[in-house]
Parts: sequence; C-alpha cells; structure tokens
Amino acid sequence: MPIMDGYELALRLRYAARTERIHLIAIAGYGGEQHREKSRAAGFATHLLKPIDFGRARRDVVRGC
Repeated sequence: MPIMDGYELALRLRYAARTERIHLIAIAGYGGEQHREKSRAAGFATHLLKPIDFGRARRDVVRGC
C-alpha cells in the first residue's frame, strides 16, 4: 500500500467508531511470532500465511461474525 501498510490501516480502523468492532484478518508472507504479535497489536483477529488455507479463512470469518 503506497500510503500506509496493513498494520497502520488496522490501527486506524480500530480507533474509528464506525469500524472498531470489525473482524480483521491479516494475510501475510511472514509467520514468525514477532509478525503474529505485531498483527495482534494492530488489531487483527487472525493472522493467515500465504498461500491461504481457505477452509481456515472461512472458519475465521464465520467465527468473527
């Protein structure tokens, strides 16, 4: 993203009244604990690795609704 990364976007969504409760899923190429922690701190509910396991993604979306 040219203006901000996904972590910054997630933080902004968390602080905006209209979007603070949405279920955010990070889709990343890195899955180390430091990357997962950064996702959690930014407000992502789930951190998925590429290539995506669509079965897990679907379960996470349904769980978040």
